[in-house]
Amino acid sequence: MEEVKLTDDNLADLTRNLHGANRVLNRALTDALSQHRLLPSEFEVLRTLAASPHGTLRIGKLVSPSTTQISGMSRLIERMIKQRLVTRENSPDDRRVQKVSITPSGRDRLRLALAAHDAAVYQILDETGLNVEESGTLTALLAHLTRSAHAAQC
Repeated sequence: MEEVKLTDDNLADLTRNLHGANRVLNRALTDALSQHRLLPSEFEVLRTLAASPHGTLRIGKLVSPSTTQISGMSRLIERMIKQRLVTRENSPDDRRVQKVSITPSGRDRLRLALAAHDAAVYQILDETGLNVEESGTLTALLAHLTRSAHAAQC
């Protein structure tokens, strides 16, 4: 792949547009999910757990680029336990390993919040005027950017 040299203006435009898109999306998702008493980070944990085998994952598997440290995830999980959305227990195989499971209440809240989440995302995407091919290209580029940025931090 050919190396791309960005000018200061290109870099400033790219950064400004990424920040702007992120702000708009976060605001829309925060508003949509607040109707269901969920933060975007809580929603992502519930969605990840619901998609996992048996609705359970090690706490380290829930850490994402938006919550890069175990301590931050632990605080988030603690709040979610208080809301009865998840449970946490030590692994019977290794007591140092903690597993987090989605509760029936967490599944219900996620199911209700999914419609609001998807509606907010569809509205934003609809306003862009992107066609299916352009949306696919944008998705691929953003996924590549996320993977590359995450790899560079590790």
